[in-house]
Amino acid sequence: ASGVPRHNGSWHAAEMANMALDILSSVGDFRMRHVPTVPIRIRAGLHSGPCVAGVMGLT
Repeated sequence: ASGVPRHNGSWHAAEMANMALDILSSVGDFRMRHVPTVPIRIRAGLHSGPCVAGVMGLT
């Protein structure tokens, strides 16, 4: 989430997009110890608007 706990005006979309691009570019350098020859493949999706979230199954 962007703009939490401090409101960042209209920069939330740009900050989230930059974070996603940073993660995508840095994951290419990461290697898993148990399978170092298998590349990590990830995708990023962004949502803008209201969100409701919770954790189920924990007491």
